[in-house]
Amino acid sequence: AAAAVPVAIVNEFTYEGTSYNLSQGILEDYGDNGNGSYDFDISLFSDDFTIDLVNDEITGRGEAVYLDLNSDNMADLSDGTYVFDINRDAFVISVAGIFLDYDIQAQNGTAVQASSGEVILTKSGDEYTISFDLSTATGDAIIGQYKGTLSRV
Repeated sequence: AAAAVPVAIVNEFTYEGTSYNLSQGILEDYGDNGNGSYDFDISLFSDDFTIDLVNDEITGRGEAVYLDLNSDNMADLSDGTYVFDINRDAFVISVAGIFLDYDIQAQNGTAVQASSGEVILTKSGDEYTISFDLSTATGDAIIGQYKGTLSRV
């Protein structure tokens, strides 16, 4: 049998038949949930945004993905599969969604919330590989992946 060919990671997400690029991301640490899990939020952005870490400011208009994840590790997100749950336990997605044609300063554009699905995350050094297969309440798929660094903010 032929060896399995690794699937190339493409930094983008697809929603309603359109694909959008993802070129950068941030990781926010919200700390201890008080139950042995730790709250980390990932935001992934298209290259239309400028992330200014010095001034703690993000500007631009484009597409983004937001993943509110809970880890079993206080220092970072642990490798594994995260799924939706009401409770903020380890390996749980609390909130997830996408933003389309979104002006981050004016906070206008289209926001689409996911309500089911999973996020698979692995980390090698400073590089994260994040694959997500999410669905909205009406059954629309939000599928995507990102491989790269995340700036801690």
